[in-house]
Amino acid sequence: MTAEAAGVALDRHHASPQSLLIAGPAGRVQAEVTWGAIDDRMRRAWNNSVSRTENGALAIAIAAIELALGLVVVLRAETGSGADYYLAQMGGELGEPEDWLRLEISGTDEGDGKILAYRLVEKCRQARAGRCNLPTIACVVGFRQLEVRHVHV
Repeated sequence: MTAEAAGVALDRHHASPQSLLIAGPAGRVQAEVTWGAIDDRMRRAWNNSVSRTENGALAIAIAAIELALGLVVVLRAETGSGADYYLAQMGGELGEPEDWLRLEISGTDEGDGKILAYRLVEKCRQARAGRCNLPTIACVVGFRQLEVRHVHV
């Protein structure tokens, strides 16, 4: 479902395939992103811009963090925790929950690099205000910009 939302959000601005920039403290990675043909049923199903952007950002951010950092989702976070998901290292045991990281995600369908920077600051604030003190990765997806930015909080 979130992958379909990502395809619809990307298709509003681009034709598949595209090169997606994943930028973080350790550097930049280019990844090819592809999506299937988007039809009218899909566009109508994801007509709500907030829902489309939020759900699409979840799919893109999770894939980008796995590719760039080797971290995978292990648990959906509770509301108020300051994050959307919990992450652990890929391949192997999940480890103990106190060794996990949190992932806080946002997305934008419009704007430029300035809006991505602003959203990233917002996500960092939100993560710090959460009731969990595990380290966090804040991640923002720009569908128009074909860019994912992430930082450690």
